[in-house]
Amino acid sequence: VVCQNVGTAVAVHEAVALGRPLVSRVTTVTGEAVAHPGNYEVLLGTPMGWLLERAGVDSERARRLVMGGPMMGFSIPEPACPVVKTTNCLLVPTEAELPTPPPAQACIRCGLCAEACPATLLPQQLYWFAQGKEYDKLEGHNLFDCIECGACSYVCPSHIPLVQYYRASKADILARRRESEKADHARERFEARQARMERLAAEREAKRAERKRAAEAKAKAKAEAAASEGAGGTDDAQAAATADPIQAAIERAKARKAALAAGTAGEPADRLATLSANVDTIAKRLAAAREKLDAYDGGEASVAEALKRGVEKTEEKLARAEAELREAREGASEEA
Repeated sequence: VVCQNVGTAVAVHEAVALGRPLVSRVTTVTGEAVAHPGNYEVLLGTPMGWLLERAGVDSERARRLVMGGPMMGFSIPEPACPVVKTTNCLLVPTEAELPTPPPAQACIRCGLCAEACPATLLPQQLYWFAQGKEYDKLEGHNLFDCIECGACSYVCPSHIPLVQYYRASKADILARRRESEKADHARERFEARQARMERLAAEREAKRAERKRAAEAKAKAKAEAAASEGAGGTDDAQAAATADPIQAAIERAKARKAALAAGTAGEPADRLATLSANVDTIAKRLAAAREKLDAYDGGEASVAEALKRGVEKTEEKLARAEAELREAREGASEEA
């Protein structure tokens, strides 16, 4: 069973049967300051001031504008506010009809509010908890069961606006819930991201270890194949060099050095050709270094200094190579 008021029932009928959205609202305009009280069907968004003018409101006699009834309604600060779907009544009372409540005084713990509450709550306790912002205790005392009828405020001899305290506390509790949900959602996202990053790191580490094992197995297989095919120490050294990249580089350097020594100790003609080629190579490197130095625009002093040092070192190498070539030529001419 669903209990609805007449306005909601009509809106449901128009939406379901006629396909018409909720674009208007029947609003009651009443009060002693209204010349033509009655029910008016107005479009949502219509300024309340326009509706009050049509109802003939006497602005001199009107003291307040209340949306809702005298018990559950609340004051509207500005008549330019629009009519919304919850604007079921606009009350424009005179001072005599609805006097301005006197200033609130201290609670005397009379218990009249508890007797008047239709939801059998403890308005007095809720008031103390609302003042102290003890939201957990407010929820423990079923604050959200309050229907905000205003009976407790009406019977209060101290004129305490109890319903206003309850409304403010409800809004604060709902805001705290939203913040808590947002924080929980952010924490869940952070934890999920951390778990994902750890999983990806573990997968990368596993792939890295697998590649390392595969490389070691491949190198071991090559070393064993080279050892089985080789016939002497040279083959064993080559196999070891293949198994170890650093050792391979060392072996290649030794081989180049041995080849250079063999060329130097060989025939004079071969030695002269080698030295001459070395001089040509160094000369080309010197020319390239000078071009870089000349082309540099001089933006940073450190770069220019490095280029100058490179040119000087290359010039020294070229001088040594030319001197060695001259000595070789002189030795060859003496032997001849």
